[in-house]
Amino acid sequence: MLLSVNQISELTGRDRHGIPKRLENLPFTPGDKGAHLNESREALPLIYAVNNLEAARTAQARSQASSNAVREEDLRDRSQPRQQLAIPRRYTMKSFEVFKSRGMIYPTRPLATMDQL
Repeated sequence: MLLSVNQISELTGRDRHGIPKRLENLPFTPGDKGAHLNESREALPLIYAVNNLEAARTAQARSQASSNAVREEDLRDRSQPRQQLAIPRRYTMKSFEVFKSRGMIYPTRPLATMDQL
Protein backbone atom coordinates (compact mmCIF):
# COMPACT_ATOMS: atom_id res chain seq x y z
CA MET A 1 0.00 0.00 0.00
CA LEU A 2 1.39 3.42 -0.95
CA LEU A 3 1.38 5.97 1.88
CA SER A 4 2.46 9.58 2.14
CA VAL A 5 4.63 10.88 4.97
CA ASN A 6 1.56 12.40 6.67
CA GLN A 7 -0.32 9.11 6.45
CA ILE A 8 2.66 7.21 7.86
CA SER A 9 2.87 9.77 10.66
CA GLU A 10 -0.79 9.27 11.54
CA LEU A 11 -0.43 5.51 11.35
CA THR A 12 2.68 5.28 13.54
CA GLY A 13 2.10 8.24 15.86
CA ARG A 14 5.60 9.55 15.09
CA ASP A 15 6.45 13.14 14.20
CA ARG A 16 6.15 13.70 10.44
CA HIS A 17 9.36 15.74 10.37
CA GLY A 18 11.51 12.76 11.40
CA ILE A 19 10.02 10.27 8.95
CA PRO A 20 11.68 11.54 5.71
CA LYS A 21 15.13 11.19 7.32
CA ARG A 22 14.51 7.49 7.89
CA LEU A 23 13.16 6.98 4.37
CA GLU A 24 15.96 8.82 2.48
CA ASN A 25 17.33 5.74 0.72
CA LEU A 26 13.93 4.23 -0.03
CA PRO A 27 12.59 4.64 -3.58
CA PHE A 28 9.27 6.50 -3.74
CA THR A 29 6.46 7.13 -6.18
CA PRO A 30 5.55 10.79 -6.85
CA GLY A 31 2.06 11.67 -5.66
CA ASP A 32 -0.26 14.68 -5.66
CA LYS A 33 1.41 18.05 -5.03
CA GLY A 34 4.87 16.48 -4.97
CA ALA A 35 4.13 14.07 -2.10
CA HIS A 36 6.45 11.11 -1.81
CA LEU A 37 4.42 7.89 -1.68
CA ASN A 38 6.28 4.98 -0.08
CA GLU A 39 5.42 1.33 0.01
CA SER A 40 4.26 0.62 3.57
CA ARG A 41 5.92 -2.83 3.68
CA GLU A 42 9.30 -1.22 3.08
CA ALA A 43 8.75 2.04 4.99
CA LEU A 44 7.39 0.75 8.32
CA PRO A 45 10.38 -1.46 9.21
CA LEU A 46 12.69 1.52 8.60
CA ILE A 47 10.56 3.81 10.77
CA TYR A 48 10.34 1.34 13.65
CA ALA A 49 14.02 0.35 13.42
CA VAL A 50 16.06 1.40 16.42
CA ASN A 51 19.70 2.26 15.98
CA ASN A 52 22.14 1.68 18.82
CA LEU A 53 22.41 5.36 19.74
CA GLU A 54 18.66 5.73 20.05
CA ALA A 55 18.40 2.55 22.12
CA ALA A 56 21.20 3.77 24.40
CA ARG A 57 19.48 7.14 24.88
CA THR A 58 16.19 5.42 25.69
CA ALA A 59 17.87 3.14 28.22
CA GLN A 60 19.68 6.12 29.75
CA ALA A 61 16.41 8.06 30.05
CA ARG A 62 14.71 5.11 31.76
CA SER A 63 17.65 4.68 34.12
CA GLN A 64 17.68 8.40 34.92
CA ALA A 65 13.93 8.39 35.55
CA SER A 66 14.21 5.44 37.92
CA SER A 67 17.14 7.08 39.74
CA ASN A 68 15.15 10.29 40.08
CA ALA A 69 12.18 8.39 41.50
CA VAL A 70 14.42 6.71 44.10
CA ARG A 71 15.98 10.06 45.04
CA GLU A 72 12.55 11.68 45.39
CA GLU A 73 11.36 8.88 47.65
CA ASP A 74 14.53 9.11 49.72
CA LEU A 75 14.18 12.89 50.09
CA ARG A 76 10.52 12.50 51.02
CA ASP A 77 11.45 9.96 53.69
CA ARG A 78 14.19 12.19 55.07
CA SER A 79 11.98 15.28 55.20
CA GLN A 80 9.27 13.60 57.26
CA PRO A 81 9.94 13.45 60.98
CA ARG A 82 10.76 9.97 62.16
CA GLN A 83 8.26 8.35 64.43
CA GLN A 84 9.58 7.30 67.78
CA LEU A 85 9.42 3.53 67.80
CA ALA A 86 10.48 2.92 71.38
CA ILE A 87 7.62 2.70 73.88
CA PRO A 88 8.25 4.78 76.99
CA ARG A 89 9.12 2.69 80.05
CA ARG A 90 6.16 3.92 82.14
CA TYR A 91 3.65 2.57 79.60
CA THR A 92 5.51 -0.70 79.27
CA MET A 93 5.56 -1.28 83.03
CA LYS A 94 1.86 -0.39 83.38
CA SER A 95 0.95 -2.88 80.67
CA PHE A 96 3.17 -5.50 82.25
CA GLU A 97 1.52 -5.04 85.64
CA VAL A 98 -1.98 -5.24 84.11
CA PHE A 99 -1.18 -8.42 82.21
CA LYS A 100 0.52 -9.91 85.24
CA SER A 101 -2.48 -9.15 87.49
CA ARG A 102 -4.86 -10.80 85.03
CA GLY A 103 -2.73 -13.92 84.84
CA MET A 104 -1.86 -13.36 81.20
CA ILE A 105 1.89 -13.51 81.75
CA TYR A 106 3.52 -16.74 82.80
CA PRO A 107 7.15 -16.06 83.67
CA THR A 108 9.69 -18.74 82.86
CA ARG A 109 12.36 -17.06 84.97
CA PRO A 110 12.24 -14.78 88.02
CA LEU A 111 10.67 -11.40 87.33
CA ALA A 112 12.89 -8.33 87.45
CA THR A 113 12.02 -5.61 89.90
CA MET A 114 11.70 -1.97 88.94
CA ASP A 115 15.13 -1.24 90.40
CA GLN A 116 16.78 -3.85 88.18
CA LEU A 117 15.26 -2.41 85.02
